[in-house]
Amino acid sequence: MMTRKGKCVAIWLGDFTDELDADEYLHIQFGRDFHCRPDEANVPEFCVLESAVVIPELLKGFSFESNFFEAACAQAQKSGIVSSSTAVIYYQTHYECDQPPDPSASLLFLGNFEW
Repeated sequence: MMTRKGKCVAIWLGDFTDELDADEYLHIQFGRDFHCRPDEANVPEFCVLESAVVIPELLKGFSFESNFFEAACAQAQKSGIVSSSTAVIYYQTHYECDQPPDPSASLLFLGNFEW
């Protein structure tokens, strides 16, 4: 379930290298994979690079990054995620689900980060 929550971001990471493929995934498959219905009025900000980079480099430049950057980088390190080519950030959103995501999901949920 994705709920609106001020001063919170929900972040996913993945390995897309084509922005159109990532956009199509977000519109068609994302909700099924993560058992949620994204708020159509709250579109995510996302970044897709041609190749993977370290997580701090990937997250630099996102809106309001100073509010969640350190916590998100620390969570990635704790989870053993060194690099990625895609970051998807839903602002003012808290994600929580009782069901595990589809094991074949193209994104990995990094976490919710409040400030």
